[in-house]
Amino acid sequence: MRFKVVPALPGEVREEPDVALDLLSRARDAVPLVPKSEDDCCMRVVNTGVVGGRDLASEWLTFARALELVAESDRGYHRVRAAPDPTDEAGRATLADRFRERVFGAEELLAALADADDGLTADAAFEQFRDRIPNWERRRHTDPEQVWRDRVERLLDWAVVLGVARWDGERYRPG
Repeated sequence: MRFKVVPALPGEVREEPDVALDLLSRARDAVPLVPKSEDDCCMRVVNTGVVGGRDLASEWLTFARALELVAESDRGYHRVRAAPDPTDEAGRATLADRFRERVFGAEELLAALADADDGLTADAAFEQFRDRIPNWERRRHTDPEQVWRDRVERLLDWAVVLGVARWDGERYRPG
């Protein structure tokens, strides 16, 4: 299963990936070991100061699930005991692999970066990715192109945070 939800990063995190990794770690730590409802887990994420509202907390919770930092059971969400530490280099490498494998669009965008001789802007990366937008997603949104432009940029930013891409101030390049 590949997850589509990719939370936005605050500010210019491209230059300070440790800020995003700390937020991801705090979101993971907010989820209890004993399963709780999605609403309870989202409120815990909000209470840690990672985000300011429930909808954004749900995005972070889903993304943490994609990276296998948290899991969902029939009783709710719970923190994975043996989850990698996002702030540790080895943990970041594990998360980068999971990102590539489990987050929709990550693998395709990283391949496009690898094939680009001079890196890619977010707009150029979107143009490379445009044909991969699922048809039902095109019908779901009033402006699917803008939704997916934003999502592609979020994917690229997370690729930078996880060390599989870099940002040189103008373009994304392979990490």
